[in-house]
Amino acid sequence: MRIGLSEYSSVKIVMPFRELEKYDLILEGKELNVPMAITYSCQTNSKVPCGVCPNCIDREEAISNFSKVQVKH
Repeated sequence: MRIGLSEYSSVKIVMPFRELEKYDLILEGKELNVPMAITYSCQTNSKVPCGVCPNCIDREEAISNFSKVQVKH
Protein backbone atom coordinates (compact mmCIF):
# COMPACT_ATOMS: atom_id res chain seq x y z
CA MET A 1 0.00 0.00 0.00
CA ARG A 2 1.40 3.34 -1.01
CA ILE A 3 0.52 6.48 0.94
CA GLY A 4 0.80 9.87 -0.76
CA LEU A 5 1.37 13.27 0.78
CA SER A 6 -2.35 13.95 0.70
CA GLU A 7 -2.72 11.40 3.52
CA TYR A 8 -0.70 13.67 5.83
CA SER A 9 -2.71 16.83 6.29
CA SER A 10 0.01 18.45 8.42
CA VAL A 11 2.57 18.37 5.60
CA LYS A 12 2.94 21.60 3.70
CA ILE A 13 5.38 22.00 0.84
CA VAL A 14 6.60 25.55 0.29
CA MET A 15 8.60 26.40 -2.81
CA PRO A 16 9.20 30.17 -2.73
CA PHE A 17 11.63 30.13 -5.65
CA ARG A 18 9.71 27.82 -7.99
CA GLU A 19 8.64 30.57 -10.39
CA LEU A 20 12.03 32.31 -10.51
CA GLU A 21 14.53 31.86 -13.31
CA LYS A 22 18.03 30.68 -12.35
CA TYR A 23 19.42 34.14 -13.11
CA ASP A 24 16.97 35.67 -10.62
CA LEU A 25 17.98 33.08 -8.04
CA ILE A 26 21.60 34.11 -8.46
CA LEU A 27 20.65 37.75 -7.91
CA GLU A 28 18.72 36.79 -4.77
CA GLY A 29 21.63 34.68 -3.57
CA LYS A 30 24.07 37.54 -4.05
CA GLU A 31 21.82 39.86 -2.02
CA LEU A 32 21.65 37.27 0.78
CA ASN A 33 25.42 36.56 0.63
CA VAL A 34 24.83 32.90 -0.25
CA PRO A 35 28.10 31.09 -1.02
CA MET A 36 27.01 30.23 -4.58
CA ALA A 37 30.18 28.25 -5.30
CA ILE A 38 29.03 25.47 -2.98
CA THR A 39 25.44 25.30 -4.25
CA TYR A 40 23.99 23.22 -7.06
CA SER A 41 20.73 21.72 -8.28
CA CYS A 42 21.82 18.58 -10.11
CA GLN A 43 19.16 16.09 -11.13
CA THR A 44 21.45 13.11 -10.55
CA ASN A 45 21.29 13.55 -6.76
CA SER A 46 25.03 13.14 -6.58
CA LYS A 47 27.43 14.87 -4.20
CA VAL A 48 29.09 16.54 -7.18
CA PRO A 49 27.14 18.24 -9.97
CA CYS A 50 27.18 16.18 -13.18
CA GLY A 51 27.38 19.26 -15.43
CA VAL A 52 25.23 17.73 -18.17
CA CYS A 53 21.66 17.50 -16.81
CA PRO A 54 19.22 20.34 -17.61
CA ASN A 55 19.55 21.82 -14.11
CA CYS A 56 23.35 21.92 -14.28
CA ILE A 57 23.32 23.41 -17.77
CA ASP A 58 20.72 26.06 -16.81
CA ARG A 59 22.71 26.98 -13.70
CA GLU A 60 26.00 27.36 -15.56
CA GLU A 61 24.31 29.46 -18.24
CA ALA A 62 22.74 31.71 -15.59
CA ILE A 63 26.09 32.13 -13.81
CA SER A 64 27.76 32.98 -17.11
CA ASN A 65 25.07 35.54 -17.96
CA PHE A 66 25.28 37.03 -14.47
CA SER A 67 29.06 37.35 -14.78
CA LYS A 68 28.73 39.10 -18.15
CA VAL A 69 26.27 41.63 -16.70
CA GLN A 70 28.54 42.27 -13.70
CA VAL A 71 31.51 42.94 -15.97
CA LYS A 72 29.51 45.55 -17.93
CA HIS A 73 28.69 47.53 -14.75
